[in-house]
Amino acid sequence: MPTKTSQLKPKATPESGQPKAKAKANQAQTDQTEARKAKTKASPTQTSQTKTRQANTDQAEASSTKTAQTEVRKTKAKASPTKTTQQPAQKAEPSAVVFSVETTQTCLSNLLAIVEPAVPTNPTHPMLGYLKIEVLPDACRITAADTSYTITATVGCETLHPGLGLLPTQLVQVIKAIPPSERLALVGSTLEGATKIQLSNGSGVISTTPIHLLADDFRVDDLTNPQFQHSLPAETLKLALQTVVGSAGPKDKAILHAVRLTFEANTLICQATDGHQITIATLEAQELGRRRRQTTEPGPVECCLPLDTVKALIKLLALASKESDVQVQLDTGEAPKAQFHIQTDQAQVTLTGQCLADAYPDLQQVIESFTYGTSALVERNALLQQAKVIKAMDSKTPVAKLALGSASIHISMDGNEVSGTQAVQASLDMPDPEFETSLNLDLLINLARSATGDQLLLEFGSSESLIKLAPVASAIDGLTIVGYMMPVQVRQSAPST
Repeated sequence: MPTKTSQLKPKATPESGQPKAKAKANQAQTDQTEARKAKTKASPTQTSQTKTRQANTDQAEASSTKTAQTEVRKTKAKASPTKTTQQPAQKAEPSAVVFSVETTQTCLSNLLAIVEPAVPTNPTHPMLGYLKIEVLPDACRITAADTSYTITATVGCETLHPGLGLLPTQLVQVIKAIPPSERLALVGSTLEGATKIQLSNGSGVISTTPIHLLADDFRVDDLTNPQFQHSLPAETLKLALQTVVGSAGPKDKAILHAVRLTFEANTLICQATDGHQITIATLEAQELGRRRRQTTEPGPVECCLPLDTVKALIKLLALASKESDVQVQLDTGEAPKAQFHIQTDQAQVTLTGQCLADAYPDLQQVIESFTYGTSALVERNALLQQAKVIKAMDSKTPVAKLALGSASIHISMDGNEVSGTQAVQASLDMPDPEFETSLNLDLLINLARSATGDQLLLEFGSSESLIKLAPVASAIDGLTIVGYMMPVQVRQSAPST
């Protein structure tokens, strides 16, 4: 039987190399184990760092996203005003225009010149620095307001968009400076609650700054309860008022700084006084022909107009069409007013003025208290001329002596440097052979200039009585002017010893 042979494994010897490989394997295993331990120990730190890096990454992304969103919002915010402004303007463009009118510079300038007397030089209220413009379907109306009266002028013109607005007084000066031949376009529009005015001509465009005042707040005087109506010739009324204004008192004399109008039966009486002189102008209705004044009131109706209002009215009457009438309306309620409707060659004009509520002095009662016994009939122009010669001797002290005698009126003055006498021929009617008084030459010149006739009748009483100047025959039908002046008391200086 065969014999089994056992093969023995060789023993490990250094020469075989197996121990070295095994050692290396063991060392590698040991190193791996140590690496795993080290890795295990280091893993929390790595995890923390990883989380930190991840957090930083997330934070950076969030920040970037937030920044992008912020930029988007900023872009939208910047774009939104433009969008908001443009969209309403596009939608409301037709209604954004407040008014629009086209006319010639001459037409608009004439309209502004008519209302100019009511434009205050130094406005006491912001609204008084503007004029109100109303664009009607076929006309343009402008109103100016002072503290005591308003003037409204209306003229027909080509209107594109009816409405109303405010014109700065400075723009009025610009319009007046534009050549008369140019055609103008005046347009008012709204922008963010304010009004802007644009003036276009053939040379460019002129714009105002935004106006935040409202045209509806502009004060326009009107009659609340017109009770009486009258019709008067414009030219005669102008002459009557021109005559009496010179006798009105200064502003510091309150009620005397005015003209009193009294409508009674067939007459209109205009009165003014400063306390030293009185002028009364009477318009007789019987002499007015077709322009007879029509009244409905049973008794006298009075209206006391401030002097500034009367002067503005005189300027408007000077513009009235030839032989035209003035329609007068009175409101005698708690806030009395007078309204005058005047037709000019360019426009229809209305002046509405507030009447003074204080009682005016009863001048007729003052006049009737004096009696006259001496008179002198003289040529008005001759008396006026010689009075001016004497006045030139001492302009600071216009007091002169007036003596009657030898069929003449003798006017004399003892001036500081020049003295003299001037005589005017006169027809005298005097109970005594001589008469002498002193008077203010300024008053005499004013009353003689205001008289309407060629001849004057001077009447005298005592040395303290009023001196009366009345025309013998008025040069204007239906108008009579009578003036009164107080004599001057001259103190005699004591003789030197």
